[in-house]
Amino acid sequence: MRILMFARILSLIRLLRVSRLVRFFSEFEQMTNANLEGLRMFFRILSLFMMMFILCHWNGCLQYFVPLLGNFPSDCWVQREQLMNATTGEKYTFGIFRALSHMIGISYGSEGPPTDEVELWIVMTSMVSGALMYTVMVANAAAMMTNVDAPAKVYKNKLNHLEDYMGFRKLPKELRARITDYYQARYGGKWFDEKEILSLLSKSLKEEILNVLCASMLESTPMFRGRDPSFINAILLQLRYEVFLEGDIIVQQTAPGDRMYFIEHGQVLVATDSFKKELCDGDYFGEVCLLTKGKRVASVTALSICHLFSLSVDSFNVVLTCFPDVRKDILCTALERQKDLLDAKLGALAKSENSPTEEKPTTSGLNDYNLEQASDADYDYDMN
Repeated sequence: MRILMFARILSLIRLLRVSRLVRFFSEFEQMTNANLEGLRMFFRILSLFMMMFILCHWNGCLQYFVPLLGNFPSDCWVQREQLMNATTGEKYTFGIFRALSHMIGISYGSEGPPTDEVELWIVMTSMVSGALMYTVMVANAAAMMTNVDAPAKVYKNKLNHLEDYMGFRKLPKELRARITDYYQARYGGKWFDEKEILSLLSKSLKEEILNVLCASMLESTPMFRGRDPSFINAILLQLRYEVFLEGDIIVQQTAPGDRMYFIEHGQVLVATDSFKKELCDGDYFGEVCLLTKGKRVASVTALSICHLFSLSVDSFNVVLTCFPDVRKDILCTALERQKDLLDAKLGALAKSENSPTEEKPTTSGLNDYNLEQASDADYDYDMN
């Protein structure tokens, strides 16, 4: 009957159900897109301590149960500690203390070594269970430390390698600070290999992700507004994410126009000798260069940290070869665009003769194309 009553302690395994809370919060985090990493970590630690407590409880109960089966011999630890008439709480406390003393290997208990063969086996069992507890605890602690914010750890390692490189090359202090600021602005303290992540996804999922990130920016561009969704998806796959720090020159005047930019977040200044214009979130610049080979006639400078998406001329041409109807339509639009820009330029020149005040452009593509040199030779496409 005593053995059957002792078996009731196995019901404490139910305490390990706290581990289900870890899975619950993990699933809840995925559904709500909330950051519950700290809460999940708390319950992992709580689950580990629950497991350690159950092991200590079983061991402490066993320490008392074995002398109980022998009707408490005179040399048992219960008699030595004078616990025959003690309360249940006091007996339990001494049992847990003795079990922990064995498990952590600091002594044989509160008083003296084992006195008989049975007690010796109990002590050895406690020591082995303590070693197993150490193993489980260290393994779980190492796993938790490894899995906590892994992208931040990778970012820190990359940043340490970068600092080693800058020190080896003896780069100036100001340049080092700008490079470090770029890393922080580009990756935000977490390192993700976005190309590798997207390459592991199907084409449809990749297009859906890029639609969420960039589709609204393409819709703000007249050249892409209302186009075939297949064409838009093909363009999205060619976009490249870029980051510029405050003061960086994104586009240099007189440089060849090899790409256009979409502003996801940030503010830029488009400037020439005769005008200045600021662009911000959702705007774009450099669209005419996709259809011409003209040089930039304006410089674009970042006024803040800018997160942009760029579309190169080569990538755009690759997409157009698969959509001849869209190509023909875009070329017609470009011709109309050229005419409007030329009229605007001539009007601005005529007005400048009468007034020396500074003029501002009315279109975003004025900085891309030298209208004074515009000709049919600027187009590298077959209108047929």
